[in-house]
Amino acid sequence: MLAVTALEAAGLQQGSYKLLVSHRKLLDGALEAAEVLPDARLTVMRALDKLDRLGAAGVRALLGPGSS
Repeated sequence: MLAVTALEAAGLQQGSYKLLVSHRKLLDGALEAAEVLPDARLTVMRALDKLDRLGAAGVRALLGPGSS
């Protein structure tokens, strides 16, 4: 909320920006809540780190059947 407040106070209109949050502990908590096994969480995080480069289909391929 602090970042959004600051951006809008600087004159940016709501919806004219995208705020991306990347925090490993937050993601680890989400993976834990989704009951992803601890040994697989690092694999998931590494795949998600490649999202910008590979796109969603590429990340799905990394995490899909037959991947390890």
